[in-house]
Amino acid sequence: MVSITFMIIFHSISQFMSEWIINLERVELPNSSPDLNVIENLWYTLKDCVARDAPRTEAALRRSFNRNWEIITTPQNLQTYFESLHTKYFECMEEGGER
Repeated sequence: MVSITFMIIFHSISQFMSEWIINLERVELPNSSPDLNVIENLWYTLKDCVARDAPRTEAALRRSFNRNWEIITTPQNLQTYFESLHTKYFECMEEGGER
């Protein structure tokens, strides 16, 4: 038997989600805009960090990759990538999708 508390919570969440979905706005992205792809920016940063480490062996390369990936993908570091998307989106749209 479903409890009344569960039903109230479910109803509240359903109502919130319905209102939230109604307020979503579809965003059209340019066809070619890797700067709007978070993973592309992460790969660029990772490549740069590993290059600065200048590993000389495969083991050193793996250590550098893993260490730098752990640093780059912390929540506070990832937040900056996502926060910059808004500005990059409008810059990209002004340029017609070109950089």
